[in-house]
Amino acid sequence: FRWDMVDEQTYTTLIFKSMREAYNDELTRQAAAVGCPGRVGRLREGQELTELKNIASEHAASIVRMHNADLAKQIINIRIENPRANRHYYAKYITEWERTRAAWKDKQIALMTVQTARQRGRDAFLLNNPVTGKAYLEPKTAAEPECEKLVATSPHPLETAYNVPMPLHLNCIHSWVIKY
Repeated sequence: FRWDMVDEQTYTTLIFKSMREAYNDELTRQAAAVGCPGRVGRLREGQELTELKNIASEHAASIVRMHNADLAKQIINIRIENPRANRHYYAKYITEWERTRAAWKDKQIALMTVQTARQRGRDAFLLNNPVTGKAYLEPKTAAEPECEKLVATSPHPLETAYNVPMPLHLNCIHSWVIKY
């Protein structure tokens, strides 16, 4: 049940692949938005690709650490709830816990991965192309105070989209939409 280096490497690979796809997709979207719909984003070897690999590795390590910490808490909870529990009871309880946890945690990981990569792709596009426009935070509703403020004061200069990267917090569903 405990995750190890193999799990971390697996997550690193999956996260990096997802980040690269989202980054390239964001470059493609931004190019289309400025009138170049035939341009396809392609992140090649270089500093940005290395940084995405490092981010994927950091995220994977964090995911494994958090899983193992949560697992330890669950084991303690089993002991408290049923001091006479045997290994079969532990296995059944932990298997169910992992299934339930994965149902929401996998979505959370995917959201953070895609949002982070899209923001980096947007930043790269804005840095490398002399464009003008306004940035809007979408969706237009927010529950967290930092997002509420940005939604309420939209539109923003492009510099804000660059200087305030999304996601702002865990489970943040917001992203910058650039209108050129």
